[in-house]
Amino acid sequence: MQSYRKDTIIAEDKGNKLDKLIKAIQATKLDSFVTSLTDELLDHLRKCIVKANIVTEIVPVLSRAVEQFSVVDEENLDDFLKAIRTELEKAIKEAKRKNPGKKVRISLK
Repeated sequence: MQSYRKDTIIAEDKGNKLDKLIKAIQATKLDSFVTSLTDELLDHLRKCIVKANIVTEIVPVLSRAVEQFSVVDEENLDDFLKAIRTELEKAIKEAKRKNPGKKVRISLK
């Protein structure tokens, strides 16, 4: 699915505006990467994301789980992981409610 979305975004890249960016990243030429980040390219990337029908929500999922568990050990590891899963499920459900029809992702940062 992820490959499909990448291919969809690249297919929408009329004029190969992303080609320069992809080549710079692949070659790890960070100076080239930074200089390729023009306002025009960033606007183009935003449009590609909109066309791909993806929205990313920033949710402090990990912070919420850490509030419940200040220390994790073998005995409460499963409970901690369940808490993270529960928080992620709630975050995804809320993001879908706010963004109907869109593919939602949760940023953990």
